[in-house]
Amino acid sequence: MTRPDANNSAGPPWEHRRQLAVEHDAAAADMPLVSIVTPAYNEEKDLAQCIESVLAQTYTNWDYLIVNNQSTDRTLAIAEEYARTDKRIRVHTNREFLPVMGNFNTAFRQISPQAKYCKVVGGDDWIYPRCLESLVAVGERHPSAAIIGAYSIFGETIEPVGPPFPRELVPGAEACANYLMGRPYFYGTPTTLLYRSDIVRSRSPFFEEDHLHADLTTCLVSLKDRDFAFCHEVLSFNRKREGSLTATAQLYSRYVLEHLAVLERFGPVYLDKAEMRKQIRWKWAALYKGLGQRVLQGHDRRFWRSQRLQTAAFGHRINRARVGMHAGLCLLDTAVRKLRW
Repeated sequence: MTRPDANNSAGPPWEHRRQLAVEHDAAAADMPLVSIVTPAYNEEKDLAQCIESVLAQTYTNWDYLIVNNQSTDRTLAIAEEYARTDKRIRVHTNREFLPVMGNFNTAFRQISPQAKYCKVVGGDDWIYPRCLESLVAVGERHPSAAIIGAYSIFGETIEPVGPPFPRELVPGAEACANYLMGRPYFYGTPTTLLYRSDIVRSRSPFFEEDHLHADLTTCLVSLKDRDFAFCHEVLSFNRKREGSLTATAQLYSRYVLEHLAVLERFGPVYLDKAEMRKQIRWKWAALYKGLGQRVLQGHDRRFWRSQRLQTAAFGHRINRARVGMHAGLCLLDTAVRKLRW
């Protein structure tokens, strides 16, 4: 059978890796099983490359579930074509369209009962051939680690920032406190992480579906009494998609509001009271600075209506006087910069 076209000038050469994967089949029975999941919606452009990256893994004891979220393009056809040629691949189609996090949770609920680890690969992302092998090796060296991370290419940059090399193991409480205090963010995205299956099975839903960054809150919950491990290798590629200026501004405000909600929820767990109050003050200042800058860009009723609704959803109200103050400070800052030039 001719596979769907996975050629991409920016992608890695898969084919020369396949024979290497076949040679590892004999040893697969001695390896922990990894359940790989790809929640997908209208991913016909990138899905073949994503699946090819899984097939090219040097680590071969895996099963793979692709969850089609009522796609209207060739996503389902591509997934089924691959499933017909490899018994480790399964395809599930949702009966109805689900929100993004609901689709992730549908995938998590169907991981293999025998799986020791769970790996997400986004439908428009891909993983390097040694991804599973390297992540599992770190996980096996550190049984106390609930989550294992690694570096990834995000567009043209490498993220996240890992612990200082060659440190691999970080106490979960330390990793979480670092994030809440604005220090390096170790977790990246679901495509960069390997989860132990026991933490996936211990929470239903695994991702909190009303959060924009539900994978973050999952890390903060799961690492309370467990550790975080890190592999100092670039093991995945995350496709970066740019949004409109309005969407970016709205997303930024929601991100800050979610971070405030995370601070209010997890600050008492991981931070002392003084540090928690300081972080909350800084985040509110960041939110109002962003809104102040938006005022200077011109009036947009839809934007401000969405901001009011978004802020109310988090139990707060926008302080107009504070927005005006920050708009004035931004204007003053712009004037001073011009004078310096």
